[in-house]
Amino acid sequence: MSNTANQHVVDDTPLMRPNEIAWSQGNPEKARQLLGWQATKRMSDVIKVLCSSASGI
Repeated sequence: MSNTANQHVVDDTPLMRPNEIAWSQGNPEKARQLLGWQATKRMSDVIKVLCSSASGI
């Protein structure tokens, strides 16, 4: 975290989720096989939509 962020962000340990995972990855193959579902967007595209929506762009 940058020095500026350290000045504004406070950790409250009792409020932290104990099972927070740092990284996760899924494999959509089972959904494709069982449900015939296939993603039409990449995760990077979803993030762009969420960010532009949150910023009002």
